Amino acid sequence: MSRVLVTGAAGFIGYHLSRLLLSQGHEVIGFDGLTPYYDPELKHTRLALLRESKAFSFVPGMLEDDALLRKMLADARADIVVHLAAQAGVRYSLEAPFSYVQSNIVGTANLLEGEVTAVGGETLSFRVQGLGSLTLPRPDQPPALGAAALAFRPHQVSIRVRDEQVDASRLWLNGRVESAEFLGEFSRYRVRVGEVAMVTDQPHYAGLAMFAPGAEVRLGIEPTQVRFLEC
Repeated sequence: MSRVLVTGAAGFIGYHLSRLLLSQGHEVIGFDGLTPYYDPELKHTRLALLRESKAFSFVPGMLEDDALLRKMLADARADIVVHLAAQAGVRYSLEAPFSYVQSNIVGTANLLEGEVTAVGGETLSFRVQGLGSLTLPRPDQPPALGAAALAFRPHQVSIRVRDEQVDASRLWLNGRVESAEFLGEFSRYRVRVGEVAMVTDQPHYAGLAMFAPGAEVRLGIEPTQVRFLEC
């Protein structure tokens, strides 16, 4: 059976999914911020029920806590990650918009699993199955050779038309838009790059046309913003 990491495990959907996975014999690692948007006691009650299974463990924390998130992902060594954590509600977003930005935008990341194949003085090579080899700046504390994951936020990825002149400082990948969603102040795109699906969030300006599904585009990753996670 699999080790499954469920973010938002104390929420309505996360709780019921975790129960289902446990009933099927899987090991579940729950992650939740237990925020007081609605009664936290309900969340603690759900966790108590999940803890009745020895196959369930829980890590409290917020998605936007980058250091904690990286440690949790490394310690979990999950086979599958189900990302359900988010700031819920619609009306509350009018009262506390920053909470939604932090949890639902900053707290969501692209995660590419692959292998560090070479580390040089200024660059390193990271190979992703179905995507190929990427050349990235060598971080101050470079990862060891071998399995690793590369994480970066959707708002750190630029999207451009395929033949547009681009910023040479970014790492550019060719892809095709699979879906486009207008979310008010920004647009969210799911883009297929080789065999890998990536998500990018772009500010929406009046009069700016969205990329339609099927559009051939280029995605630009800011190399200094990526983070390596050990697998």
